[in-house]
Amino acid sequence: AEMESAGLTVVLEYRNGDEAAGTVCSQTPRAGRTVKEGQQLTLTVSEGPRLVTLPEVRRMPQREATDLLRQEGLAVTVEFISDNTVDAYTVVRCDPEPGAQLTAGLNFCATGIPFWTMDIGGFCVEDRYVRAQRIYDSTGKENEDLKEWRELNARWFQFGAFAPLYRAHGQFPYREIYNLAPEGHPAYESMTYYTRLRYRLMPYLYSLAAACHYDDYTMMRALYMDFPDDATALNAADEYMCGPAFLVAPVCEYKARSREVYLPDGTWYNFYDSRATTGGRSICADAPYGRMPLFVRAGSILPMGPVVQNSAEKGEGPLQIRVYAGKDASFTLYDDEGVNYNYEKGLCSRISLVWNEAESTLTIGERQGSFPGMEESIEMEILKVDSKGEGKAVRLSYNGSKSVINL
Repeated sequence: AEMESAGLTVVLEYRNGDEAAGTVCSQTPRAGRTVKEGQQLTLTVSEGPRLVTLPEVRRMPQREATDLLRQEGLAVTVEFISDNTVDAYTVVRCDPEPGAQLTAGLNFCATGIPFWTMDIGGFCVEDRYVRAQRIYDSTGKENEDLKEWRELNARWFQFGAFAPLYRAHGQFPYREIYNLAPEGHPAYESMTYYTRLRYRLMPYLYSLAAACHYDDYTMMRALYMDFPDDATALNAADEYMCGPAFLVAPVCEYKARSREVYLPDGTWYNFYDSRATTGGRSICADAPYGRMPLFVRAGSILPMGPVVQNSAEKGEGPLQIRVYAGKDASFTLYDDEGVNYNYEKGLCSRISLVWNEAESTLTIGERQGSFPGMEESIEMEILKVDSKGEGKAVRLSYNGSKSVINL
């Protein structure tokens, strides 16, 4: 009754006749509900995929109690008695990370502020992760807590690669990829894959950033922003669009190897294998350790560059233009110097890309504008993705003049 009054549906297991341990089956804390300390408030509960102990905070100093509760993944407000120690706490939200960051980001971007980010991995982490890292540093042994910490970061990097700003930041354990996991570890391989992918997507992402500046666009988009008449999309809190092309479905549960993904009406392509899937329904999408579900909307044009180590590097290989067929599409490819404010003086370039579904042609428009250091000629590789998979690539040396490519 105590736990249910706090908005928690539980199963209790008893030991020695009266000691109870509670496992939360569903967790819907009621905002404003005060949970009094005492009786069974040190129950061990299951919060999603991990075990969390609700700590006994009665008579604990204010700051210490608040920090302790928040370390357990609880965003709380606390009530105090006359001696400034905690008498009770109120559950405001109880979300496993990085799921809480996902909903926070979607809500933040919906306000019209597009360049949101988070600390990948969380800035302040649970003590058990710190202990696990120190054990590994001294013995080379990966215990269960370290396994969870590494998978948490792998999943968070996957999500972070499709946030407006991509940043790992925090206290110990150190956050460089090679410190999070050794080369060859699945976490290391996943983090490096998505970091390379982030840089390959720079032509797409930089163009979205320009749209935010010039056109008041939002690159991290809750589904209702692009599917306003879809009631299911309206309530989707754990997936989103990254620009017009990508539907991103982060994995926020430890050891999960699949997850439910809602695909709005239309055709969607699995980014990793280009297989087409019909939308307007929820699917169970594969989510192996190293990959999160990622789909591309039919009627999308996706520019991708070669693998590079930083945004100033040109890299070896052509600019790939991927057309995901099924509907007419358009995209504006933007570029500038990238290191100053000359774009505010009009020093930038735009290239329009227009896909005609009926004619199966991609029109690459005449380049508009210029800037110092601009490449006069761009090697392009253009390919179409449809229900049959990836088509044969067409090469083009684009010199700024209009070109029509038949795919």
